[in-house]
Amino acid sequence: MNPIRFLYNKLRYDLPIWLDNKMSFPWIRVYKHLYFTSSFKAQKEAVIRLYEIATGHSFNIDDPQTFNEKIQWLKLYWRNPLITQCADKYLVRDYIAQHLDESFLPKLLGAYDNPREIDFDSLPNKFVLKVNWGSGQNVICKDKSKLDIPTAIKKLKTWLTRPHNHYYYSMEWGYKNIPPKIVCEEYLDFLDAAPRVYKVLCFNGEPKVIQLVMDDKTPSETINYYDSQWNLLPFKQNYPTNSAEIPRPKQLDQILDIAKKLSQPFPFVRVDLYEAPTRIYFSELTFYSDAGTALFDPPEWDKILGDYLQLPEPFNADK
Repeated sequence: MNPIRFLYNKLRYDLPIWLDNKMSFPWIRVYKHLYFTSSFKAQKEAVIRLYEIATGHSFNIDDPQTFNEKIQWLKLYWRNPLITQCADKYLVRDYIAQHLDESFLPKLLGAYDNPREIDFDSLPNKFVLKVNWGSGQNVICKDKSKLDIPTAIKKLKTWLTRPHNHYYYSMEWGYKNIPPKIVCEEYLDFLDAAPRVYKVLCFNGEPKVIQLVMDDKTPSETINYYDSQWNLLPFKQNYPTNSAEIPRPKQLDQILDIAKKLSQPFPFVRVDLYEAPTRIYFSELTFYSDAGTALFDPPEWDKILGDYLQLPEPFNADK
């Protein structure tokens, strides 16, 4: 690389990343985004800048070509209120019930506007508490006698404050207007065994690519990518691939059918499903897969997947 270009890249990309990493307190990063997202113009600049910092690449957001670039476009220009409902971990249950049925969902044990409303005595020994507008904002209880309730309440109270809305971390618009709520669901015991997770990337209502996640959220996590016929695709992103030959899942047709039904209204959505021993469970709908910043290896697959996504007319109801 040209030495001048190398130095330019270091100053433009590596230095801001280093500075962001030094800002370890979440509220510093969040309020920085609050400041820079007070207008649509500022939001546009923030989306572009966050993409540049994460990937090391510049792009024209008004003429996106790759998959990741088009995800950035969707953050700004496809602001359909249905995304807000379906990104909401509470209200998405209504969407699932309408298009499938409630049997695909964990049992709902309660919903609360304030953690002080939770009657822990009435809850079963195992349960999950999660905030509906975030990512990873969960209290997982496997034994109520060992739960530190004051600490759990403190965490939930913090996660309900505006700066912890996931929108302010990566400009994913779908989260921005979600009314905060705590959801309590049954604990699914099969999750202890790190089951397979099928994340189906749907483009304009068609399931095209399946992420198979194995050993999810463990040091051994791997991700393979398949087409809808279960042919292994030769690329990776955040995690190594699994070298084992994975047979076609017995429930693949059902997985694809579910994904197709749920994805119809959206130009892009990733339908995430758990494989239980005898059935499929719904996990979530993801509208900005990996925030549109996970690099492809080899990089040409970013363009290949980008060609699958035909962008709609802008739907910018919230300026």
